[in-house]
Amino acid sequence: MEDYHNDNIDLLNFINKKKQDSIESEPKRIFFLYTKSIRTAIINTYTQQCNKSFTISCAQLIHNIFWLIYNYSLNTKLTMFMCERAILLFNEYINISKNYGNESTNMVDVQQFIINKTVGPLKIENKGNNINIIEITLLSQIFEDFTYKLFTKIVDIDKFYYSYDNFMEAIASILSNILYKINHIGGSEYIRDELEKLLQCDILDIPREVNLLKIKLELFYYTYNQKKDISYSKNIAEKVLGNNVDLIDEADDINDFFDWQQNINDKDFFQKLLLEIKENLTS
Repeated sequence: MEDYHNDNIDLLNFINKKKQDSIESEPKRIFFLYTKSIRTAIINTYTQQCNKSFTISCAQLIHNIFWLIYNYSLNTKLTMFMCERAILLFNEYINISKNYGNESTNMVDVQQFIINKTVGPLKIENKGNNINIIEITLLSQIFEDFTYKLFTKIVDIDKFYYSYDNFMEAIASILSNILYKINHIGGSEYIRDELEKLLQCDILDIPREVNLLKIKLELFYYTYNQKKDISYSKNIAEKVLGNNVDLIDEADDINDFFDWQQNINDKDFFQKLLLEIKENLTS
């Protein structure tokens, strides 16, 4: 009991030394780092355990640890470090359990052990409700649910044509910035609906559909900034995209993931779509 108490004190002292008084990263970057933590939990755990239930349990745990550590410390580097540590401990616990011949691991015991080693001694302070963090937390819950559902689809495919990591990283990298911007203007339900539609697509079509969704969301966001009307902006974005799929196909290979580091505004076809948006706005 004394060793456990000392471990808690050491952990709390370590975290307290890393605490910051203000948010040091843009909120959209915090969301991107969150998606990376969830993805790492899923990939690392499934690679080691080949077990969907264990994988989802680990990712759910990381979701909670990420926000607990971040809200306490406001330190993204510390948050990422503690999440990586938690993923490592989670898998080590299960592997040791298996080595001792215990195939029916008690997930409650695993989660409690990880919590004790990461956030157990923390007492979350009320720092005032930062509206940006509240918004990201809501968006993270939507994206977490989408990620779980996507993961369960791709692991059931024999000889999947991407590595799981590259596939899920591409989707998060292409969509995270525009999802953050739309969530910021109150479009969380629109995001939820569009991600749900994406999950209904054939898995082989996902790269193409992700690219088309990226285009549609960017068109929506541009229109919204002109009209401040979510319903109108959705309709115009849908219409303009539907009218120009052939144009996009001729201009770019959208059957493989976009290079997420390239600004979509630099693409010629996108400028043509924006021109059509402007014509709709003035007609």
